[in-house]
Amino acid sequence: MDPIDLLEKRIAALELEVLPLSKEVGPDKSQLISNLLIQTHSMTTTALSCREVITSILRRMEVINDYLNPNYTDTQLDVQDKKQYILELYPEMKKSMQLVVDFERLRAFLDSSSINNIPSLVDKLEKLTISSVNTYEECKEVTNKILYALQQYNDITMSIKILFAQLEESITNIEISLQPRSRID
Repeated sequence: MDPIDLLEKRIAALELEVLPLSKEVGPDKSQLISNLLIQTHSMTTTALSCREVITSILRRMEVINDYLNPNYTDTQLDVQDKKQYILELYPEMKKSMQLVVDFERLRAFLDSSSINNIPSLVDKLEKLTISSVNTYEECKEVTNKILYALQQYNDITMSIKILFAQLEESITNIEISLQPRSRID
């Protein structure tokens, strides 16, 4: 069988599946125009929604091919511009290098057993934290009691000072009244 004949038969079979031979549209089996318009609209929007994605991919294909090209260079900079760019980045690169050196220096501490035991010490740390919070609350309570006692002490000493002042005034008045009065001639 010729490949062209085979292809024609397949196309005819597809046409029969898509477009049946008998036309079922008649006066009693007619569809509403609004239903046909809605169906046409939904098919059109479905086709166009896929088309936008494909169109955007095809538009970007050239850029993607450029990026995949190993000889691709985005922009050609002058040697002077490259030098200026490197000089501008130098302080940042120096800081980054210092951070890398510091990290390498601290790596020995990070690999130490005390750092590796942190997960096992979490419970102990939690207990100590709770104990510390409880001790803080107790200290706060004791401090408040001491402040209250000092306030009472200040009140007592103030009242004693007032009493002594009143007592001194009374004694002075008594001494004045007991002194013999000299007669005025």
